[in-house]
Amino acid sequence: RKRANEIASMVVIGDVSDRDIVLIDDICDTGGTLAKAAGLLKEKGARSVRALITHPVLSGKAYENIENSVLEELVVCDTIPLK
Repeated sequence: RKRANEIASMVVIGDVSDRDIVLIDDICDTGGTLAKAAGLLKEKGARSVRALITHPVLSGKAYENIENSVLEELVVCDTIPLK
């Protein structure tokens, strides 16, 4: 990463075709990386993409980024109070 909340590149390792994918991450801030990862997995043929996040910061346009993504489900822990 050159800057916070910005990714330089992303690749999928392995065959995700016709698979149900679960992304697991510790923090989701703006949701941009999560949305891009989900989109890339769908482009590579994933049947579905869901995500599990431990610490949902969800700042800025996070709700919009996630809502407009291909994620079918987002599950978060309650480590950070949400509005």
